[in-house]
Amino acid sequence: MWNASLTRCSYVLLAQYLSPVEAHIEAGLLKSEGIYTLLLDENMVWNNQMYSLAVGGVKLLVKQADAEISAQILATFHNNDYRINDDKQLAHPSLVQTEKPAWRDNFNTALVLLLFIITGIALPLHHTSTQFVSPSPGDAESG
Repeated sequence: MWNASLTRCSYVLLAQYLSPVEAHIEAGLLKSEGIYTLLLDENMVWNNQMYSLAVGGVKLLVKQADAEISAQILATFHNNDYRINDDKQLAHPSLVQTEKPAWRDNFNTALVLLLFIITGIALPLHHTSTQFVSPSPGDAESG
């Protein structure tokens, strides 16, 4: 009955899981890629695992516009392309781990501390020194 609500009319069912933990892992992967997700019937399954089959498990919904790319991301995940090899590097060749300059994090830290000293307002500090980015087409051929 998840598709009966008008607020959910632009969402499509991407996957169903018997375990809420597995649903959260894959929803977290999609969220890290910038895709908004909804998990339905999660609390029902957490409260009574026996209801999982009766309600159809935990349902992962994504926006209709993001359905195709979401399916590709999950297929990549299921093919183990996101695994880390023995050298602590990503096994997937199209994902590259890059380091941002350390001065940027130091500057952000100094700015937050300065604002706290001047105004007394504590702001959240977010370090972004490591990111996973897609390489340019020329980098994929050389690697």
